[in-house]
Amino acid sequence: TTPVPAVAPSPAFAATAPTLPPKRADVDPAPYEKSSVGRVPQFRTTQSSKWLVLDEKRVVFWVLNEEAYLLNLAQTCPGLLDAEKIKLESFSTKVRAGHDGIVFGGQRCLIESITKLGGKNLPKPPKK
Repeated sequence: TTPVPAVAPSPAFAATAPTLPPKRADVDPAPYEKSSVGRVPQFRTTQSSKWLVLDEKRVVFWVLNEEAYLLNLAQTCPGLLDAEKIKLESFSTKVRAGHDGIVFGGQRCLIESITKLGGKNLPKPPKK
């Protein structure tokens, strides 16, 4: 019998492996999704630390009690659900999609897009 040569997996095949959806927090995202006002390229930040993680790719950040933004991250950020502290990383008083990010536990995740939230459906910020 002739031995069959081993075949290395194709790099193209490895790239087509299914990606798992981000892990979700124990939070209903529907009220935040329903309070979308529209996408914005940036927003002015304050020293607010009120935030809520919806899943490993989305964080709601409140500037004021009635002004919040949904930060859509460029990639899944493992460990985000367990982060005790999240910091916005920006180089001015404005947070910009495609440039700035969030930092937690020594990890930085780029903000891909920003959606302004508002209206009567917007839940109040957590009491953190």
